[in-house]
Amino acid sequence: GVAASSTRCSDDAGIYAISKAATTELWQSSDGTTWTKIHTFANNLLGVFAVTNAAGHSRLLAFIDVGADTDVQYNDNHGATGDWQDCSTVNWTGSPFFQGLYQSGATVIAGTYFPAVAPLTTSQIWRSLDYGVTWTKELEIPDSAVSHFHSVAKHAVTGKWIIDTGDTDAAKQRTYVSSDGGDNWALWHATSCSPTGQVAKFFDLGHATRMYFGSDHVLRVGFVDLTTWATGTLVRTQIYVPGEPHWEVVQVGGLYYAGVQSTEASGSRHATISVSPDLVEWAPYYRETGNTISVACKYAGTDSTGKMHWMTVDSAGTTAHLVLTPAKTAYRSGLYLQPAKTNLASQA
Repeated sequence: GVAASSTRCSDDAGIYAISKAATTELWQSSDGTTWTKIHTFANNLLGVFAVTNAAGHSRLLAFIDVGADTDVQYNDNHGATGDWQDCSTVNWTGSPFFQGLYQSGATVIAGTYFPAVAPLTTSQIWRSLDYGVTWTKELEIPDSAVSHFHSVAKHAVTGKWIIDTGDTDAAKQRTYVSSDGGDNWALWHATSCSPTGQVAKFFDLGHATRMYFGSDHVLRVGFVDLTTWATGTLVRTQIYVPGEPHWEVVQVGGLYYAGVQSTEASGSRHATISVSPDLVEWAPYYRETGNTISVACKYAGTDSTGKMHWMTVDSAGTTAHLVLTPAKTAYRSGLYLQPAKTNLASQA
């Protein structure tokens, strides 16, 4: 199980989101349309994530601003009031970023991003070996070296954990790797900060040596070889959008979706979701045309009917929610999408 985001996540009971109007409130929806407030925390929520517990059921993790530190609580009953318990954790300096928490079996690893008290003075890597209940700080780095952590993931074949700082400051663009399950962390290369730039998300597609990523500084969808640390550029040439971030790349139902922005000659920007069967052939699947949503959509999860839920903000800063039926593909003389009304390839 991989956490979906910081301000929202999903499990088999629905989608969870932090209220923008009252950030102490956690809301739930089974369909993305009707929302119910399920719990009010004593302090502001910095992030909420979904992992899996030892019984194979959903466990929510909430990161709460308590002043000098961030408190972490967990809930095994879909966020219900009365079932939140404190994790055995102290001195977190902040909450993870959208893709800054990852689970592999009983191990959950997270890097801090959103500060409990601004500015964030240290960045930390935390590890849990019991599905997110007990946490140990494994690495702490001063702000002079690292501003925050962006994305963390595990590469199944090599067993390596990899976490990227995702910083716009080139001197702070660092990738850390652990080959022993998170006990020890080291820079990917002794003489260079990062092979990738500003990674928004890592994702493992089962390749023997490659870890794929979406980046919003060195703007591309690409891969890094975990044995040579060479960065692949083939995918970049297929989906490269000059000046716009690939904030999200996800795999749903065997297809890949990239949440990006498109820019017109007039300067107008539109949230766009592209789809690919192989990370080489791409086609636009959704494009916002109302000139109100320009920030790239972030994937929130899939509901019980199989529909995808994406979230972003509009020009007024209000949370916007998009429900999409997954694409279907067939190879003929190119890429063919169904339903046809959402196939924008002829207009690209």
